[in-house]
Amino acid sequence: MAKNGKQFEAHRHILSEASPFFEKLFNSDMKESRDGVVQMEIFTQSQMADILVFIYTGSIEISNLQKLEDLVAVADYLLLKGLKFIAQKFTAQNLSSANCILYYYLTEKFNCEELINSSRKFIHLNFAAVAESEGFKNLPSDEVEKWISSEHIVISEEEDVLKVLLKWINQEKSQRGVKFGELFPSRTTDLHVA
Repeated sequence: MAKNGKQFEAHRHILSEASPFFEKLFNSDMKESRDGVVQMEIFTQSQMADILVFIYTGSIEISNLQKLEDLVAVADYLLLKGLKFIAQKFTAQNLSSANCILYYYLTEKFNCEELINSSRKFIHLNFAAVAESEGFKNLPSDEVEKWISSEHIVISEEEDVLKVLLKWINQEKSQRGVKFGELFPSRTTDLHVA
């Protein structure tokens, strides 16, 4: 049963074969095993429909970042390795300068190691373009510091890092201006942020 009480029918043995979560649930002495009804109210009706389509067909349609995030969360919760693999494949095929920061933090949140590494590598190799993205511009200072201090970022000149930092600060100058000295300490005596 999903949120709003929507019920879905499925075969116990198919759910158990697809997911260690269901296998343990149905082979336990829990109420769900006895009654044959599993309360999955953390999932929406749409998510439950997607889960069952995947479990029964082995495929799923991913059309946008929100659906990707939902599916990765479901895959992580229900231990659906195949669904996680499809989500990772989708992410790897759709990485761009505009979305790689969002994908990186999504995959980090759900511990998708392969995608964390490929997203990180993409960000390093395309750092100047990635720094122009909304995802990067909205990062907190500790994450900006992590990226700009990485020895793996590919830039033409060190001054490009300073330009990236100044653009990030200018997004919210009143709050971020004080972070300049922390993020670029070797330059604080030479530059003044107006």
